[in-house]
This record gives sequence, structure tokens and C-alpha cells, in this order.
Amino acid sequence: MQKGNIKKIITFAIIILSLFINQAYSQISFGIKAGLNFNSGLNQTYYIESLKTTPTRGFYNIFDEKNGHQFGVFSKINFGNIFLRPEIYFSKINSKYDLTYQWNIEGEIIDEFSENRINIPILVGGTGLYFRALIQGLVKIPKISSKKRKTILNLQKKLGQFNFYNKLIKIDPKIKNIINSNDVQRSIRAYEVK
Repeated sequence: MQKGNIKKIITFAIIILSLFINQAYSQISFGIKAGLNFNSGLNQTYYIESLKTTPTRGFYNIFDEKNGHQFGVFSKINFGNIFLRPEIYFSKINSKYDLTYQWNIEGEIIDEFSENRINIPILVGGTGLYFRALIQGLVKIPKISSKKRKTILNLQKKLGQFNFYNKLIKIDPKIKNIINSNDVQRSIRAYEVK
């Protein structure tokens, strides 16, 4: 076998292996991101002074154009319903200024330049319930004794879910809009706290 073929086989094996590992550990995922920036038509006002050829100091309107691109990678790491998403990406912005004024004939002003950046943001996300709990605190639910819990569980088994749910609605009619009639666990819990 030639060296080129061995490299291709190894590369292919690594890609396939990484796909299987990614499926096995679905708590971590990876991706790429890319984008383009188009920003033109800005009419900016700049104060120009201390140029040899500037007839008068003052404010001048200058056409500003900024175009660029970005690309990079990200990873999403899940911790239950909360996740972290670290990213690293390179961005480049090319700025160009249309300096048609007569005082720039000698080219004293730089009218074109590029800005390169490496950005490393870390995003944090999750379900709204976790953020609500952080801001407003957890709901206070009374503790239920194991004896009472066992009694209610036996009542649900004896009556069946349909009759148990109807009995629950007679105690608290608002439950009908909150808990599905087939949700056994939530029905029992609602009955416990009423």
C-alpha cells in the first residue's frame, strides 16, 4: 500500500470512529460556524484636523463601507437541561472610506484597512424553568408523609385514573386546565397537596 492510501484510510477511520463516539456520548456535540458581513452606505461624520493639505479643520461626511467574514468551531456540552456552548472563531473586517475631498490628494489619510479578531464567547442556556428558579426561587410544596402518600396511591389504584381524576377536579376545578386527565403521576401529586 502507498503512504497516501494509508493516510486516507486512517483519516476515514478517525471520522467514522468520531461519529460513533459522538453518538455514544451525545452529551457533547461539535459544529462549525461561518458567516459574511455586508455593511455599506454608511455616511459617517468625522472631525478632520492637523493635515498639511486640509484647508480648514472641521467635520466631513465620509462614505464608510465595512465587509468581512468569520469562521470557527463550537461545542455544546449538555448538563441535563442546562448547557454550555464554548466557541472560538476568527473574524476579519475590511473597512474602506471614500475620501473624495481635495485635501486627501497626497494620500495623508489611510482610507482602507483590515481588522482581525479571535473571539471566544461562552454561551449558557437551558430551559426557562431553571432560569425562573434562579430568579424567583423554587415553588414551595408541602412535605407529604409516606402514610398519606401510600393512602392516596391506593385510592388511585382502587378508583382507576378516570374516577380518581374526576374526584380531583371536584376538589380543585382549576386542575382541569393544568393537568392532563391521563397524567397519573401529576394527578396523584396534586391530590397529595390539596
